[in-house]
Amino acid sequence: MREDRRDATPTEPAADWDAANERTRREVAAAFAPRRRTCPACGVESTTASRNCPACGAPYVAYHSARWSPRTRRRLVVAGVVVALLAGLGVVVLGPGIRRAERRRAAEERVRLAKATAAERARLTRVQRLHVARVASAPAGDPAARRALVRALAARVGASASAMVRRRELGGPIETTFCVPYPSGSPDPARGSAPVGNYSCTAVVRFIRAGSTPTSRGALGHPFWGRIWFTHGGLAWCKVTPRGGERIAGLDLATVPLSPACDLGDRAGSAWPPRR
Repeated sequence: MREDRRDATPTEPAADWDAANERTRREVAAAFAPRRRTCPACGVESTTASRNCPACGAPYVAYHSARWSPRTRRRLVVAGVVVALLAGLGVVVLGPGIRRAERRRAAEERVRLAKATAAERARLTRVQRLHVARVASAPAGDPAARRALVRALAARVGASASAMVRRRELGGPIETTFCVPYPSGSPDPARGSAPVGNYSCTAVVRFIRAGSTPTSRGALGHPFWGRIWFTHGGLAWCKVTPRGGERIAGLDLATVPLSPACDLGDRAGSAWPPRR
């Protein structure tokens, strides 16, 4: 019958451990024990455990840094010269090609920029074109008729903006359009007797609401400038393209001046009929 030893725990006798420890101690002591040495510097023989000679202090073991042989140094010099020559040859051979590629890229960029500028100028010319209409005149003493001309200008601006949205020249749809005196805060010419009135109009795309209330705090839309000749019943309006702000200064591809009739800062454009 075979004996079951699964629960047995083998152990070494304590005597074996003691013998192994003693042997290790003797080996360590022998390694560090004084021994007979001959100094390579002065030739004195001494029995010592020191790493330096007791007579002259020179180390028993001298460490020498690896030195390249003259032949190896010559090979390294030759290899360096060859690498330098190859690098210079690469510059001579590849340099003209690199410069030609740079000039070609610069020329292509100029052509691309010229095409983009021409396309932007054509777009601005189309979008900012002058619109003119003539309706019933409003004499100086008829404020109701003069206000009707302001509403007529807003309606014409809204119709033009909606047509531009359909042609995908502007974003939309247009919700409504309103016109206010220009410059902002100036008296409304419709309430006075001036023969010509300047107005800034907005074709509204979206109102900015105050939370869930129906009251709006502002409007987002497309700006237009318009003029009304009250005594002639004349209207003129143009889409305005604002210049970029400071962060995109220098990125405007093209600018197209407004027609004098729509340039509200140009007094020469206030003559009827307007010049296109």
